[in-house]
Amino acid sequence: MRESSNGPTDEYTGYKWGIFLRAPEIFFKLLRRGGKRFGPLGQIAEVRFEVKSDCDRFFFPQDVTSKAINDLTRKEFKERYGIRPSETDGLSDVLAGDKTSPVIEKEFPEPIIFSSMELNSRVVDVNSWGRKIFLVSLPKEELKNTYALKYI
Repeated sequence: MRESSNGPTDEYTGYKWGIFLRAPEIFFKLLRRGGKRFGPLGQIAEVRFEVKSDCDRFFFPQDVTSKAINDLTRKEFKERYGIRPSETDGLSDVLAGDKTSPVIEKEFPEPIIFSSMELNSRVVDVNSWGRKIFLVSLPKEELKNTYALKYI
């Protein structure tokens, strides 16, 4: 409602932000052309938003296994990680936030996308994602003798 010298009127006048708060015409054109080929992302993928860890340095390690294998001699690799490069099947060398490089089982760091800007195609290959999140759902008793427990 707008005020005039004669009192309020029922005439609506939009504000300049209105044009930015509605979808552009191309959006509706694509919807008309695509029809049923478009649908909610949740129907083809699991979508979760915003993991709050309060300790990103611990929960979001980088997998640097191939870099370590390429950059270090076998002796240096064995001294640093306590295993030979050939023994890395099922294990990941991760770069933790405190700049240490522990080894943990590959089953625990899972691929994660921080932003849709990281996606560069319609087809998503989780093996190409560089970022990981450290997730463990097993009780401590089942983690005995694992690198994951040492990391924790």
